[in-house]
Amino acid sequence: MVIGNGLVAKAFEIYKNNNDFVVFASGVSNSSERNPEPFEREKKLLLEIIHNYPDKHLIYFSTCSIYDEEMKTTPYVLHKLALEKLIQDHSSKWNIFRISNLIGKTENQNTILNYLYLRIKNYQHFTVWKGAERNIIDIVDAFAIIQTILVDSKKENRILDIANLHNYKIEIIVDAIEVLVNKNGNYNYVDKPSQPNIPMLNMENYIPFLNTIFTNNYLQNVLKKYYRS
Repeated sequence: MVIGNGLVAKAFEIYKNNNDFVVFASGVSNSSERNPEPFEREKKLLLEIIHNYPDKHLIYFSTCSIYDEEMKTTPYVLHKLALEKLIQDHSSKWNIFRISNLIGKTENQNTILNYLYLRIKNYQHFTVWKGAERNIIDIVDAFAIIQTILVDSKKENRILDIANLHNYKIEIIVDAIEVLVNKNGNYNYVDKPSQPNIPMLNMENYIPFLNTIFTNNYLQNVLKKYYRS
């Protein structure tokens, strides 16, 4: 069973008719959200799912932003942490995957890459956080990694990080998009270092093939994959 219809839900479509799992992919999609109503809706739906399907293996998607000093006290991150605790307290069989910045085919303009791409392409002004870094992972790779984890029953009832082995400076991401679309962006810089310090050693311990995925040209390759005109 899959709950949701966005980028993550579509990636997990093969679980739609799987009676062993319930993939909860119907969370708040905007990490800048401050209105409490979307958070309450997600919490209510999650509790309903846990109550209605107590024997299913619950898959929940949290965020690697908890590792970012600049973001870890935002309403979005605090909400995700609260739901992580709710799952641990009320679900008997679960996995929580803390995912970094996903890239894939989605109309959600709140993703960091969609935001930057659209503003550069349309020459709309935006601000670049100088010194900030983001961790980018293709939804296809995130799905492959999670699939590998789910076949290992020893990793049930655990919180696991799903992320690239490397962060990318925002300036590097902007430069790469400018090259791809052959346009200069309309932006200014502000000094605002912000980066997720994801404990990647833990991830390398349970996924040994990561170096074959996250090559030196990974960022450029995924940008071409999803944003080439």
